[in-house]
Amino acid sequence: MSSARAGANSTAFAVERDWLPEVMGFVPCTACGELTARAYLRVLGERHVCIPCSGYER
Repeated sequence: MSSARAGANSTAFAVERDWLPEVMGFVPCTACGELTARAYLRVLGERHVCIPCSGYER
């Protein structure tokens, strides 16, 4: 059995943590419609826009 396939039969297990990993969702920019990760949206007034549409560099 190859090493790449060896993990295919592994059993999943639960890990107890006091935090949750970040879940990246995507929403369309209200200015141009490009799908943008929520972490990279910028707020202009009441609109959520991508970085290029916001005018900010980052």
